[in-house]
Amino acid sequence: MTGDSSTTNSSTANEPVTPQSSSPGPFQKLLIAFMTAFESFLGFAPFIAVMSLQSSYTPDVSLGAGAFVALFVIFYSMMKEFVKSGCSMMTLSEYRPKSLDVGQFLLFGFLFLLAYISEKVSPGAGDIFVLWFNPFATGGMALIMYTSIVTGRPFVYDEAKAKMPPGLWQSLSSKKWFLEKLEKVAWFWTMTLTAMTAVITVQPILVTIFYYGDVNNDPTGTMATFGSIMTIIQFVILFYALFTQAQEGSKPARVKKRVCEVRDHGLSSKQKALYGAATPIDISLPSLDEAQTPHRIKSLASAEDIDLAATVLVDAYAGDDTYRSFLKTDAEKQIFFSSSVKAVACFNHVLACYDGGDYDLQQQQNNNNNNNNKLKPAAVMACIPVYSKSQEELNVFFSLEGWLQHGFVIPGATATDFPLPDDRLVELGEMKSRATHGLTKQPYIYIAYFGADSAKRGKGYGRSLLKYIIELSESKKVPLVLETTNAFNIRQYEKHGFKVVDHVKDQPKWVLMVRSVNENEADVGEIV
Repeated sequence: MTGDSSTTNSSTANEPVTPQSSSPGPFQKLLIAFMTAFESFLGFAPFIAVMSLQSSYTPDVSLGAGAFVALFVIFYSMMKEFVKSGCSMMTLSEYRPKSLDVGQFLLFGFLFLLAYISEKVSPGAGDIFVLWFNPFATGGMALIMYTSIVTGRPFVYDEAKAKMPPGLWQSLSSKKWFLEKLEKVAWFWTMTLTAMTAVITVQPILVTIFYYGDVNNDPTGTMATFGSIMTIIQFVILFYALFTQAQEGSKPARVKKRVCEVRDHGLSSKQKALYGAATPIDISLPSLDEAQTPHRIKSLASAEDIDLAATVLVDAYAGDDTYRSFLKTDAEKQIFFSSSVKAVACFNHVLACYDGGDYDLQQQQNNNNNNNNKLKPAAVMACIPVYSKSQEELNVFFSLEGWLQHGFVIPGATATDFPLPDDRLVELGEMKSRATHGLTKQPYIYIAYFGADSAKRGKGYGRSLLKYIIELSESKKVPLVLETTNAFNIRQYEKHGFKVVDHVKDQPKWVLMVRSVNENEADVGEIV
């Protein structure tokens, strides 16, 4: 095998690597904060206008005001784009308003017409609109959101596009994985508003059925109190949704903090005991080829050792197209493997296999010459023990932010021109997180990278590493997990008890493989 591919972790590795921009000054920060707050307010402005006026004016007037404010929001967004483009008339002719803005205008315009006609036909019918305004408005927005999703252009596309440079949006919107992430956000808010609608509709139904649509007909005041309680619950749902999205937005900063903490201070004593990181691995195994000297397996921790291991992986993956979509050169691959392996080396499972004789000779020369020259490994296996309940080993350390804190960059990348992983690679990396495989709820050892130096291939170094990690997984009673994109590799891993449990859509050779504990192992073939 030339190398076995592991992919980026799905929660964070799908983000582009871009250079840091200069920090804005105090006045710019204040202006940005003000504009952000103002534009957030605009999203609720039509609702606020109606709620503010409905106690003093008839429903048709308050709903008409809501429709007018919704129209103003569209006008504001259009003028904002006009100014951003340098007042180009071409921008005005090509401007496409956001689907939610148009939806709000149509919703409040429809409710205004309905209230106006009802008031003309049956004076006093406006009380029904006051009673049902909240369910109509909230449910209407949920329907607009749902419609945008099923028609193939979720409303969040507009929000994301407005916040990105055109070149950046063009690059990201060409990727299915990026659009799917936006669609998940759209479904989240659609379900949130649907839940809010269900809650706030209960009281109007009861009042309509038992009190002829007028809450004042309830002499006990129970319906009024019940309506207030439902409104509070509605806002609790909304605030929970906002909190959840804020937590998601702050995730990169929290990941960075955790990675830097371990990078600078190491794991805690408890964590070292969990991963066996207190004692570096250094064992000698008999070679599977009797004519060779014993093999030496060591866990790598120093930057120099890992850089040499990355060189081996670059060579091993030379004929593998798994990463070719965003790592074009050997220099880029070297940086990628080095930084991503360093990010998980703290778990003491980055393994290298050496020729025992060559290793002993190098150590003897170092002792004689009082130096610390490093020996290039014959084979490398970067494993990640996923033992924590949060699975932070993958979600935090084996992530883009984790790699960035260990030196990952793509030379020449700019804010709007950078390589992106293709859809196949992202799907491959996300498969182990699918609930159907049960891996999100149990500990396991993930073989992230596995490859041998081409000059050492065929001499059993890879088999020694695989034999060791299988024995470790058996002793820990945890399965082994890996991905591969090569039919030959699949057959070889199957000889070691691995089974294909999933594959990328329309790519049957891009597979997720799992070796459960106590699987019978056949006579092994050559893996590396």
